[in-house]
Amino acid sequence: MSATQTASTAVASLNQNVKEVISQVSPEMKANFEQLERLWNHPVTRFGVELTKDQAFTGALESIRESHATTQLMAFEGILIGILWAFRAWRLGKVNTLLMRMWTQAWVAALFWVLAVFLVPFLVWGGPYGTLLSHLVRAFIKHILA
Repeated sequence: MSATQTASTAVASLNQNVKEVISQVSPEMKANFEQLERLWNHPVTRFGVELTKDQAFTGALESIRESHATTQLMAFEGILIGILWAFRAWRLGKVNTLLMRMWTQAWVAALFWVLAVFLVPFLVWGGPYGTLLSHLVRAFIKHILA
């Protein structure tokens, strides 16, 4: 029996023992424990637990956290905001109808979010940010969309 299987068996046994003790204590404690158990078994919780177990993800997160490029990232984000603000104003000046103004607002906002969330941080932090995003997307697909 592997260490993981042994640990899983021990946790299941402990979980059962805790359930028995709590059910004897009070109905409120039992209800709170059941609510906690539902929370623990929720896909979002499983998503977070799997990410924290992944060494590549935690390594990339640690690398980003220890990076001194945060001020550089903020400067690039500020420049991006200024450029897109001017670009949006220029595009809205060329549009005459309300529908086209709404469409211009929407696609410029989408462009901003794609650049601000994906491209600029990837240019600043490089590989660790790509690792972080790929693991987030993979775990999201596995636990939330499945």
